[in-house]
Amino acid sequence: MKYYYFFFLFFPLQLVAQQKVTGTWETIGDNNHQKESYIQIVEKDGLVQGHILHIIKEADRKKKCIKCKGSDKNKKLIGLWILRNLKKEENQWKGKVLDPKTGRMYSCYIQLEENDKLKVRGYLGAAWIGRTQYWVRKTS
Repeated sequence: MKYYYFFFLFFPLQLVAQQKVTGTWETIGDNNHQKESYIQIVEKDGLVQGHILHIIKEADRKKKCIKCKGSDKNKKLIGLWILRNLKKEENQWKGKVLDPKTGRMYSCYIQLEENDKLKVRGYLGAAWIGRTQYWVRKTS
């Protein structure tokens, strides 16, 4: 009986600890449904940020963000911060996302669908006008 009591005290703590958006995530291509890159998401001072950690296709690893504006123009894609200043609002994080293919910055929110599945929604204006991707937590 004592062991069951310990389990019920410990189990909710484990669920809370695992429900984080931080970590390394695999992005999947919209058209080819193949892994494209790994994004590392970190939290600092209550804000979430994410940068391109690795690009799967070797030929794309040296590419730069030629369509980006401002200080991001011509920066290498690897290391480029694409999720910016996301703030926690209930069960979502809201902020900005940079699309390095177009150089455009969008409003966005990210939300855990499951512990290892992240919904990433970029949009202009209203959230229902936009595009959604699902990223998968990298486990190894």
